[in-house]
Amino acid sequence: MQLGNAAHICAAASGGPRYDLSQSTEDRSSIENGIWLCPDCASLIDKSGGKDFSVSLLHCWKKTSEKRARAELTAGSSSEIVWKTKLQFVCYLNVPRLSMLAGANGISVDIGELNSGYLHNLGFELNRVMLAFERVIKHVDILSLPLEKVLEANDDLIGLTVSFNERFRTKNGVDVPQRTSVPKAISTDWKKCPHIYHKLQSIKFVLPYDPRWVTTSTAFTQFRSGHAMFGGLATIKEVDTATKTIIASPMIMGLPQTPAMAMFDEAFKK
Repeated sequence: MQLGNAAHICAAASGGPRYDLSQSTEDRSSIENGIWLCPDCASLIDKSGGKDFSVSLLHCWKKTSEKRARAELTAGSSSEIVWKTKLQFVCYLNVPRLSMLAGANGISVDIGELNSGYLHNLGFELNRVMLAFERVIKHVDILSLPLEKVLEANDDLIGLTVSFNERFRTKNGVDVPQRTSVPKAISTDWKKCPHIYHKLQSIKFVLPYDPRWVTTSTAFTQFRSGHAMFGGLATIKEVDTATKTIIASPMIMGLPQTPAMAMFDEAFKK
C-alpha cells in the first residue's frame, strides 16, 4: 500500500508547477526541494499549474511537518498542545490548508470545484463542506502553541501552528460577494489585504485572510465589525523583528464557544 509521494516544491522541468529558473540542477534534485505528501495532496498541489500552492506555502508545510515529527520523537519536551477549542460559529475555512491536513491523515474530503469561487456562494452545499472539515478537525490531533506562549518560544517561529482565542481588530474587510463575483488576486502586502490583528504586548499578531474562504454573509459582517472575538488556528509564515510583527496564515477561524453555550450543549446531549 502506498502511503505517500515524494513531490517537488519547485518543478524539476521547465513549465512545471512553481519552476524556478534560478535553481541549479543540484538544487532541483536536493532534499530541500522535496516534500513528502499523501498521493491525493501530491496531485492537488500541482493542479492549475500550482498557482494555489506557492513555494513559500509548501516550505511552510514542510517545516511544520518536520517540527511536529521532532516533537513526537521527543514527547514531553514540547510546549505545543493538542488544539481542543470548540467554535460556536465557523466563519473561515482555509480549504487548501485543511485539505492538506486531511490528506496527510488519510482522510478523504470531496471539495469539488471550490478553488474557482467563494465558499459563500455554495448555498446549501456549504453545509456539506463545513461538516466534512468539522470531521477532519475532530479526528486529527493538531499540535499548536497557544498565542500567549509565543513570546516564550525560543525556536524559530516560522511554520509553527498557533492557536488563539482573542479579541481582534478587523481591517480592510470586504463586502459580501455577489453570486457572479470572480475572486480577485490577494495582494502580497498584508497591509493592503483583508486582515485581523491582535496586540500581544509589544508584538502585533496579524492574520491576512482570503475572502474566498469566508463562510457566510454573517461571517463577512463579522470581519467588518471593527472589533470581534475570534478563535482558531494559524501557521506563522513571517516574523518581522524590525516592526515587531508576526504574520500568520489562518487555517480555521470562528466565534469561540462560551462556557454557557458549552453547558447548554452538554445538557442537550443528555
